[in-house]
Amino acid sequence: MFLVPFYENENFRLAFKSYNSDEFATFDQKIRSDITFPVNNLQQKYGCSEKGALKICLYLIDNKKPE
Repeated sequence: MFLVPFYENENFRLAFKSYNSDEFATFDQKIRSDITFPVNNLQQKYGCSEKGALKICLYLIDNKKPE
């Protein structure tokens, strides 16, 4: 699952929470790219809203579902 590398890094969770805010721009390009990919993927493949995609990603990170 694409979120597995994010479990151990609190910066990823913080980046998901700050997506589309001024704070999001403070993260390095790699993290921003890694956050944008699953959000866009959920929107394009499953028709999720941006807010819905972010909630799904945060839920999975918080609950470590893909293990």
